[in-house]
Formats: sequence, structure tokens, C-alpha cells
Amino acid sequence: MMGNLTIEQFLTALASEAPTPGGGGAAALISAISAALNSMVFNLTVGKKVYESYPDEIKGLIKENLEASKKLIEFFTLYMDKDAEAFSQLMNSYKLPKENESEKNERKAAIENCTKEAAEVPMTVAENVYKLYPIIWTACKYGNRNLISDAGVAAVLVQASLESCILNVKVNLNYLKDIDLKDNMSKKCSDLIVKGEEWKNKIMKFIYENI
Repeated sequence: MMGNLTIEQFLTALASEAPTPGGGGAAALISAISAALNSMVFNLTVGKKVYESYPDEIKGLIKENLEASKKLIEFFTLYMDKDAEAFSQLMNSYKLPKENESEKNERKAAIENCTKEAAEVPMTVAENVYKLYPIIWTACKYGNRNLISDAGVAAVLVQASLESCILNVKVNLNYLKDIDLKDNMSKKCSDLIVKGEEWKNKIMKFIYENI
């Protein structure tokens, strides 16, 4: 599992001639790092003086967002492997026999299905990393002020991961035959990029005004 590799091992694998991990795995890792940074902000807020001054509603919000961040770390770590699996399956589909019409049709169907999966995996990562934005916003507003720059780094990493995922989606959409799916996923990509940039700008404006 990718998540069990040391940082050095992952970077060595990423830099090697091996096809995986690649850009999709790197994007999932960046997502996990963003969620981890956000968790750190919350963990260094709970129990502190500022935290104790908040009403129960805000305390509950902080704890809820901390748990959400932890779950997203696990989710993105899992998707580092899912991305590698999807790519491997896609490559294997191209190696299927095509000696007769039946085999050719089976191969085409396998390639189409595997291409869909290869596009859907980074799409899922993109949709879930986007969920970090309102969580980071909570960290900026109510988290330990000494760590507001860490929340900012988390936001920058979210957008980097989001755009990285979109690149991986789009490169696979080029090979899909399902026009409706292509159009639907392309629209999702465009919406996420725009909304993500809006969130990032909002968060960074708040941070620079309060840093």
C-alpha cells in the first residue's frame, strides 16, 4: 500500500520509471497532507484557552470538523492505491487479445470501462478535497490564531490537488466514447475549478488580513 511507504520510498517510486505512483497518486497525497494540516490546527485548538471561551455550538463545530479532517486523511490515503490500481487495470485492458471480432469487442468494452474508472478515481478525489474548503474556513475563523498560516497552506494545497485531479480526469476523458459521461464530468471539472478558486481566494484574503 502506498500509505505504508516512507516519504523517501514514495518519492523514489514517484521519480522512477515505474508507471505508478504518478500524478494521480501525488494529488491524493497532497490532499491527505492538506487534511492533516487542518487536523493539526484543530488539535492545537481543542482544550486551549480560546477554545474554552467558545460557546458549546462552536466547540461542537470544531470537533465535528476535526473528525471530518481525520476521515479525509484516511480516504485520500486509500485513494493513492485506488489511483494506481485504476491505471494498472487500464494498461492491462490494452493488452487484451484482439485476434477476432469477439475479442476486439471485449477489448474495446474493457478499455472503455477501465478508462471510466481511471477518470472517476481522480474525480472522486477532487470532489472530496473540495470538501476541505469549508472545514479550513472553520479552522481560520475559530482555530488557534498562531496556526492560521498552516490553515493557509492547507487551502493552497487543496487547490493544487483539485487542479491536479482535474488534469488526470481530463486526460482520460479524451479517450472515452460515452459522450454524456464526458460532458457531465467536464462540467463538474469546470465547476470545481471555479468554486475552488473562489474558496481559496476567500480564505487567503481572510488569512492575510489576520496574519
